[in-house]
Amino acid sequence: MRRRPVMEIAGVPRELIRWTARRSDQIAACIEDLEHEYVTAVDDDGELKFLPVVSERARAKLNQMAARKTRPPKRKTRPLAQLRKEWKESAIRTSKVAVDIINSLLEYARAYPQVRVVALAECGTHAITTAALGPCTTSEPVLARELFGHLGEDDLMLADRGFTGLELWRAASAGGADLLWRIRSHQVLPVREELPDGSYLSERHCQL
Repeated sequence: MRRRPVMEIAGVPRELIRWTARRSDQIAACIEDLEHEYVTAVDDDGELKFLPVVSERARAKLNQMAARKTRPPKRKTRPLAQLRKEWKESAIRTSKVAVDIINSLLEYARAYPQVRVVALAECGTHAITTAALGPCTTSEPVLARELFGHLGEDDLMLADRGFTGLELWRAASAGGADLLWRIRSHQVLPVREELPDGSYLSERHCQL
């Protein structure tokens, strides 16, 4: 199974980085088990159900299954201050990094302002073509407006569900770019035309 390279951050002990990657380790272990089950699965006649090599398409599905199987149950919303307290206690308890190092890293983090970044990136290369930066108090949709001027007629822009909205859609498409944006899961759209792959076309209307 392919492994991701080990990440390093200057001044941060590797044990502390591993502490932040516990979910990734759980997913990786689950994928390994699922891949073994996949290549050893047999039918009623005792014949292998699948090829002994996991294809990219099958691996993508197994990755999704592993993410669902290892996802912890949702907990009641807690204040940020409480979460930070719990994270600190967990890091001290499980990472085995000295308390004074963790405290110094926290003080170092508080000494520098945090920024929010929204960027345009190519899907194939993941190369960032342009980005907008602002304080954490500025929302992503607000920063995104600074990027729309870099979109043209030959572009297809993908965006997450947090950017859904008519005004933002109009601003993003003003330069002629095509848009493919997710919507929030609780939004139910009318079915105008069902497509062979199980998806459907819909429409959204608004009052001007």
